[in-house]
Amino acid sequence: MIETFFNLRATPFAKDIKPSDLLDTRPRTELMARLDHLRKHHGIFLLTGAPGSGKTTALRGWVDTLPETSHKVVYLPLTIISPYD
Repeated sequence: MIETFFNLRATPFAKDIKPSDLLDTRPRTELMARLDHLRKHHGIFLLTGAPGSGKTTALRGWVDTLPETSHKVVYLPLTIISPYD
């Protein structure tokens, strides 16, 4: 319905957007550089931000650049786990 009203080709802000269709903003470009640095130097990080700021979408785009044979991606949304889990 929204697509017809606004004459859109696809649903905007869909969760399955292709990484190539993401807008390269300055903050997103900076995040990608930091994540690439992390990948090269092996480490752990914490990504925080306001709800709806694009954290998950940016990470999904970056994960698509990782070689599947050398990385295992685990996504834990809204977790309630202990450090021992």
